[in-house]
Amino acid sequence: MFFKLAWRNIWRSKRRSLITIGSIFFAILFSNLMQSLQRGLWEKSLGATMSLSGYIQVQSPAFWEEQTLDNGIECNAQQVETISQIDNVKLVSPRIQSGALAAHGILSKFAFIHCINPSTEQDLLELPLKLDEGSLLADDDDGIIIGRGMAQYFEIGVGDTLSMLGQGYHGASANANFPIRGIIKYGSNQMSGSLVIMPLKLAQSHFDAPNIATSLHVSLDDIDKLEKTQLLIDKALSGQDLTTMNWKQMMPELLQAYQADAGGNVIFLMVLYLIIGFGIFGTVLMMTTERMYEFGVMVSIGMKRFKLSIILFLETVFLSAIGVAVGSLLSFPIMFYYHLNPIQITGDAADAMRDLGFDPVIAGSISLSILYENALVIAVIIALVNIYPAIVISKLNPIKAMRK
Repeated sequence: MFFKLAWRNIWRSKRRSLITIGSIFFAILFSNLMQSLQRGLWEKSLGATMSLSGYIQVQSPAFWEEQTLDNGIECNAQQVETISQIDNVKLVSPRIQSGALAAHGILSKFAFIHCINPSTEQDLLELPLKLDEGSLLADDDDGIIIGRGMAQYFEIGVGDTLSMLGQGYHGASANANFPIRGIIKYGSNQMSGSLVIMPLKLAQSHFDAPNIATSLHVSLDDIDKLEKTQLLIDKALSGQDLTTMNWKQMMPELLQAYQADAGGNVIFLMVLYLIIGFGIFGTVLMMTTERMYEFGVMVSIGMKRFKLSIILFLETVFLSAIGVAVGSLLSFPIMFYYHLNPIQITGDAADAMRDLGFDPVIAGSISLSILYENALVIAVIIALVNIYPAIVISKLNPIKAMRK
């Protein structure tokens, strides 16, 4: 009965109801799209950064303070399998990240070496898309891929040889010449000026470190479950001399940049929701004021006040539910379109993003959390707004109400 009365009441004034539904619809539409683009930009940027560093790293407790190969871990198939079976884990990759002096001719410079399993990680690093010259690596390859910036510095290309002079595991000599199989564009020339990608099998032989990795890199399906997944990994590896670090702990500067950008959006959303809150409150105020005579009559003939408050609450819920449902249903296809067809950034902004190693695009996020988070905000607004009619009805004097 309550639902039937509430549904009939909201259509007694169709114009007022449609205005309220429209305000909620546009607020949901704009907030969903804005959050989708903002979150999509960071998901794309973090994806590019985390492809090298990993969302979560499993490492020796001593590694983070002194990032040397001597503080690496002896990885085995059982560890990888244990972590891979955890919910939300997409890929577990043993990696060696080390440094060496790269030399060619009379030139030399520092090189940051990323050692990967090409068969499983080339797509994760988007190497097929970033390949500028040459070919990709195989797991048993004896060559390397270098960044475009390094190739320009040494004035070398595919087929040339790059000398790597460094130190291996427990002081072993790690000096060798490597043929260049390919050249990739990764960020700016300055960023790719020290980039070397080497097959993990070759690196373990070169550094005299069989079965050793500096860390296990964990890629995730849903980055919103980062901390939860890290706790599950910690639990699965309990009792072993290993520790985990997520990207927020490893790169606090990047986290601060993300929080600053998200904070600006929060201010805009607060203004947007303030407007919609007053819009809903205006509707509730009119619904209450215009129907004082009706309320007086209903209370006089025995209608319980709390039941009357419930009917008014349900009216507001119906109006909001329609606005949220329509707004969400229409915004998700647009979010999905921009997820498949990212907005291309040009000019100085694009150059700045490339300098940071990010692709100059804004892709829409299709995370469903965007939809239900905004719906939750509307629910909170409804709960706050309905305090007013509940107070009015609780203090209602039927005689005075009917005289009005």
